[in-house]
Amino acid sequence: MFEFDRGNATRRKVLVIDDEESIALLIRDVLRRCGCEVETHGGGESALETAASPDVDLVLTDLSIPDLNGLDFARRLLERRPEVPVVIVSADLDDGARERLALLPNVVGAVRKPFDLLEFRRVVGEALGGAEEFGAELG
Repeated sequence: MFEFDRGNATRRKVLVIDDEESIALLIRDVLRRCGCEVETHGGGESALETAASPDVDLVLTDLSIPDLNGLDFARRLLERRPEVPVVIVSADLDDGARERLALLPNVVGAVRKPFDLLEFRRVVGEALGGAEEFGAELG
């Protein structure tokens, strides 16, 4: 569903939304190591405009963010740019949350915090078109 042109030399842009600055910076650093361009936001409303821009390839968001929770963020992004995949990175991933997220076609993965780096890069790699080399680039 979310395919990327492997021949394209442009960097993939990932938007990270998390109100815990240390987590946002950790995710940013991991993604930059594998060649992604990363922008971070601490809240959902401020990130929505950025996420709707045509150069964003992937959104990583927490469920518990100020002013617009991650579930509502994913719904609103689905209305504006349904082709942009969303990965949830949250400590709040219980069965109920997973069921609600499963109803949104743009939510393509979820990682529970604190996350295992191997699991994180597997989920992000799949969200970026199943890029196995994405995980290898982090190694």
